Amino acid sequence: MGESVSYGGFVSTVYLRVWYPDMPLSWSVSDTNLNAILGYQDASNGCAQRYQSANMTIMGTFRTNATNQFTADVTSLAAPYLQSSNTSCARVSALGAYLTGVSAGNATISLGGVIGASLGSVVDAISNSGTDDDI
Repeated sequence: MGESVSYGGFVSTVYLRVWYPDMPLSWSVSDTNLNAILGYQDASNGCAQRYQSANMTIMGTFRTNATNQFTADVTSLAAPYLQSSNTSCARVSALGAYLTGVSAGNATISLGGVIGASLGSVVDAISNSGTDDDI
């Protein structure tokens, strides 16, 4: 793509390659079912049941045409905008793409904002079924 640029009395054409992302982004979560951790209550929260946590990864494929493309991890760029549809069941860490169960139920994790729905999402289930695994 050529763009005409002028500065002072000079005019030149600058050629740019425009990359655009495929939508929706590719989402994954290390554990799609967060269980209660047996025998682990949160003393700082009225002895509430503790649940497992999971890491989320968001990948984006960028292209200039049908054959020129690459895929990159965009998790760190998206992490500040991640939100849970049900914070009483699952919360997203403010420090990154880290999901923690809070109580039994389901939550959809997506990007906040006006265009968030078109960028994709991931659904996670939180269960009272106990496990000995803390992660």
